[in-house]
Amino acid sequence: MKCTQVKQVKERSGPSREYARLFCNIKPIDIILATLTVVLGIAALSWYNAINDNVLRLLLWPHAKIVGAFYHITMYYQPDLGYVAEKIPFVIGQACMGINFIVMLFCLMTCVFICRFRGFHKIIFFTISLTTSVIVGVLVSCIRIIGSIPFLSFSQFTTIHTGVGITFYLVALICSYILLDNMTRGAYEKHQ
Repeated sequence: MKCTQVKQVKERSGPSREYARLFCNIKPIDIILATLTVVLGIAALSWYNAINDNVLRLLLWPHAKIVGAFYHITMYYQPDLGYVAEKIPFVIGQACMGINFIVMLFCLMTCVFICRFRGFHKIIFFTISLTTSVIVGVLVSCIRIIGSIPFLSFSQFTTIHTGVGITFYLVALICSYILLDNMTRGAYEKHQ
């Protein structure tokens, strides 16, 4: 929709008016930052799939420490496997990092909300989105692991663990969207 058509839409109310204002506010820098977000996401996924064992050990360390502290268990790193619990049959491996969720959250935050900022604030928001996505991703992954451990004795543990993960990740994405929408709405309306 062209910005000249917004005048025609102004008479209407509801979502079509909101979308018209949104599309008129998209700047070339928004497209560049959204593209950069997608490229960084794809690069992060490719890098993580080819990660070396020492880096994986470092990246999974917060997960092991948080889960170990919560359940009062000792976890040690076993090369090519991950952090292994000492007393229970549980491993925090490469898939437990939640890299897909981190990339999805970063893409959501940046691609949806970057147009609500102006000038240098876009770059600041981009940087904050990246940092926040990693922190929230690690915390949600830890909560997912903590929530799954009680089901270890079930024969369908893998299914339960996957279901718990999908649920936590989906709830975190929805909550992140709602929170960011409420936090950035004032900046967005100020630019109108």
